[in-house]
Amino acid sequence: MLMYSHNSLYLTRQIEFGYASFAAQEGAFTLDNDVVVERLSLDLQRSLDYYESQLGKGVTNKIYVLPMEDEHINFEDELSNSLHTPILHFDCREFLPMLKEASPSVSDQAFCLPVIGAVLRRENNDDG
Repeated sequence: MLMYSHNSLYLTRQIEFGYASFAAQEGAFTLDNDVVVERLSLDLQRSLDYYESQLGKGVTNKIYVLPMEDEHINFEDELSNSLHTPILHFDCREFLPMLKEASPSVSDQAFCLPVIGAVLRRENNDDG
């Protein structure tokens, strides 16, 4: 989890639950995983509360969920309902200059996350 305000990183936190936590069997996602989603929601809420109260940064206006290789995993609606914050799918085309014809799939974006992160970090360093 990374929390930014005005292009500055204010909070970073690793929340471990892993893909296997969501899959009842390989390639499957079921919402029998309510406990996992609830735990994730609680961990996120703790971080949001810390960001707001201890860092004094105010209320978070949106949360981006990074793509996962399995496009069938979808827990954003449950998180949005419990956190009362818009949960958006991260789409690299929104943040990186790309040709209009470029249309990477969600799984392609998930595979390329380290490169996408490096490009975004480079752009932020070049600005400051």
